[in-house]
Amino acid sequence: MSNYLKIPTGSKQEKAVFYYDFTCPACHNKILLGTDGGRYGNIGDFSCIHCGETYHATDDDAPSPNNLYIWSDKYGKTTLKETKK
Repeated sequence: MSNYLKIPTGSKQEKAVFYYDFTCPACHNKILLGTDGGRYGNIGDFSCIHCGETYHATDDDAPSPNNLYIWSDKYGKTTLKETKK
């Protein structure tokens, strides 16, 4: 899938557990983000696969449904609802 990015969390899990539709505020391209949960709500940093803009992600640290919070110093905070895959 060319518009898919699994945010690396340091986990050995290859498949994502949660999925989110994200539109990069910098380049306006859509990306399907996958996560396998983080540690204590921290997911980590990721870069847009189209323009390279860097974002930080956290989640609710809870079972599904789960919100993903994307932060950028340049673009502020975005809240994403879990997408059913």
